[in-house]
Formats: sequence, C-alpha cells, structure tokens
Amino acid sequence: MLALFFQKKQVKPIIDSVTAAGCIFTNETHILAGYQPNKTTPYISGFGGNRLEGEPYEHTAVREMIEELFDIEATYDMITWILNDLKPLRSIKHTGYMVLQYTFEDLDKIIKYLEPNGVNSTLYKVWPKNLYDLIFTRTPTKSSEISTICLLPFVKDIVIDDKFKKDIDEIIAGVK
Repeated sequence: MLALFFQKKQVKPIIDSVTAAGCIFTNETHILAGYQPNKTTPYISGFGGNRLEGEPYEHTAVREMIEELFDIEATYDMITWILNDLKPLRSIKHTGYMVLQYTFEDLDKIIKYLEPNGVNSTLYKVWPKNLYDLIFTRTPTKSSEISTICLLPFVKDIVIDDKFKKDIDEIIAGVK
C-alpha cells in the first residue's frame, strides 16, 4: 500500500513557481551584496537571476552567482561541486524566487575551487584569494552585470540615511 502511495505521488506533475534563484553569503554581522549599475533604476542586490528552461533552481542559484561574482561561464562540474560539497545554511523560498544562504567561509572555498578557471575572468587581473580580494581587486567593465561588491550590515529592515546618500552624491560629483 505504501509503495502505491509513492507511485501515485511521483506521477502527479509538480508545479514549480520558482522562476529565479540566487545565493547570499553571510556571517553573523554582514551580508555580501553587489551594485547593478545597468538596470533601468540601478540598485544593490544579492547574486542571482532567471532559471533556464528545465534547470533546477539550485543550479540556477549557483550558476548565476558564479557568473555575477567572477564573470566566468559556470560549468556543470562547478555547479555540482558547489552543491555537493557545500551545503547551504538554508534555502529560502519567496514568491517566484529561491535563495541559498552560504557563509563567507563557503565563499572562500568557492574562490579556491574556481581558481583554475580564473584565467577567463575579465573582472580580476589576479584571481582573488579571499573575500577582501574579491571586493577590493575587482575591475569591472561598463557591461559588467555587477560592478562593485560590498558588505552590508546583516540587519532586518535596513535603510540608508538620505543625508548619507546625499553626502555620497556630493563626494562623487566632486571627484569627476
């Protein structure tokens, strides 16, 4: 009887509303984010994007993260290594979007694992060795999907002060 139950379950079509996925990297105090300058309204976000037809959302999350952080083409071997060897702290499902949460230590392991593929990256003259290098040695082009990477406080309902935004705008205007 139990076998019949599972057979019926497997025959039912699974409707999956997840159309996009991504990865976030955190510790107890910070979260990694990226600035997307080429959007209609530029913004800061995590690392992810749209699913390809038939692609499992976990693969989408890792593929998009590799593409956005390193500007290299993610291979099946890269994706499966990350998914098999680095278990996310959690998977978070939103309406239409799934996020895999990893640690900064996991990101260091990803950086080291991907290093042999780093020669193809247009974002780094020398492949980053750690999070510091990932943030501060990045040299994006005008077409980079993610230009600048930054650390934000890992807090609920984050808001950036309007006066601080104005200070940034004024400093940038004075630099040009």
